[in-house]
Amino acid sequence: MPWNRDVADTNAPAPLYASAGGLDSVRGRFLLISYHFPPLCTAGAVRWGRITELAAERGWTLDVIAGHPAQHERTDVPALERLPPGTRVFGVRTRPSGLQRVEGFAASVLSRFRALRKQTPGASEASRAHRPRPQSLAADEMGRKRWDPGYYRRGLHTLALNRGDLLWARDAFRLGKGLSRGEGYQLIISCGPPHMAHEAGRQLAEHTGLPLIMDLRDPWSLERRLPEEKAHPLSFRLARRYERRCVDRADLVVTNTDEVREAMERRYGGGRARFLTVLNGYDELDLPPSPARSRTVFKIAYAGGIYLDRNPETLFLAVQKAVSELGLTPEELSVEMIGRVTEFAGVPTAEIAARCGVRDFVHLHPHQDRDRLWEMLNESSMLVSLPQDSPWAVPSKIYEYMQFNAWLLVMADGQSPIARLLRGSGADVVPPTSVPDVAQVIVRRYREFANGMQPPSICHPRSAGGIRCLHSSMPWSALSAVIFNSADKA
Repeated sequence: MPWNRDVADTNAPAPLYASAGGLDSVRGRFLLISYHFPPLCTAGAVRWGRITELAAERGWTLDVIAGHPAQHERTDVPALERLPPGTRVFGVRTRPSGLQRVEGFAASVLSRFRALRKQTPGASEASRAHRPRPQSLAADEMGRKRWDPGYYRRGLHTLALNRGDLLWARDAFRLGKGLSRGEGYQLIISCGPPHMAHEAGRQLAEHTGLPLIMDLRDPWSLERRLPEEKAHPLSFRLARRYERRCVDRADLVVTNTDEVREAMERRYGGGRARFLTVLNGYDELDLPPSPARSRTVFKIAYAGGIYLDRNPETLFLAVQKAVSELGLTPEELSVEMIGRVTEFAGVPTAEIAARCGVRDFVHLHPHQDRDRLWEMLNESSMLVSLPQDSPWAVPSKIYEYMQFNAWLLVMADGQSPIARLLRGSGADVVPPTSVPDVAQVIVRRYREFANGMQPPSICHPRSAGGIRCLHSSMPWSALSAVIFNSADKA
């Protein structure tokens, strides 16, 4: 059936999309609760779209309760057509809680008040100046400070967000309860973030008595840095409360790094849940055998967003140091930043680049469709992973970078999961805030580039550790095998 954009009643089991036809041999049907699923074009949507295909190869079909695509600007409608026969997608709209309505009203009043102040004659320049807030705060930066209105603002916003997420989980549960009356599901799977999908899965598992698998794409209560608007100790307390409820009911908890699994086992081990690590990865791309890259311009590319702790300043300062040492011009070296990269912590990226002395070397590009993004990365000589203040996670971009014939520059602590994954692979892993170390890598790789060297991808057998990295690129099969085995046992 075509995508039904008009389905709005989340409590009625009417799919947004149902794949035509059916499988030749059907072993059973799962119910997946994941906010991210096609036609959304996020990493989480790609992940479960791919696993759905592998499920079909083994005779399993899925019903999916996901976020409603009508509430998103960017969608990939053709991705629905790639779903296997028998897949049904149900959409649940987000709706504001009472607290969010109050918060929105207060923000509107405050905005009008500020606008009036700007128009007041004699208002000081200092009062008019915009003081950007930090994009994120670490756990030890969230405590209450005397006369700090931001602490209370963030606490209220945390409560409002949590209430809104609970409303979505409640609606997802009601929809799942209605679906379960007519379908003989073998298994319930929840995937987050957003992590309240797990709460919906918990409620549904308790209602139906079915096994529950929690797929943690990112840590939940173990996060140590949060976006500024919800950077409050209450965020951690709420995360621990709901995480414990869900883990206590789950039969299997899947994490994507050993560090998260080990931390979860220390906290929740001894209950009914088992914990398992399945690494992230990528789908192999059909890349040209000979990259169409310039032999005169050394392109350094970054794809993704610059937010939370992903500060580009260290990279820019290192580039300035490298081009000064090598005497390069913007025609010989460029930094291509692709995605949500126009500003960091409220400051335009172009201004940060200018402050670091590399404005003419840095080029900012908006989001690209996947084919164009792969083309741009394939044209680059070096791919960069910016710092992230997390002792648990490996960015999905790392796995995608692995298959390009480019040097990989990773700004990460030597004991981080990223560094451990890439150990022996040939990737350059440098301390995240060390300008001299980053600059040294850029200088060394540029000289090799100027001498005609082209690196193989770190998944290539010719690269150090390439075989090991290639094996880690098969997560969909590993995760799907875990799920299917659990279903067979159930």
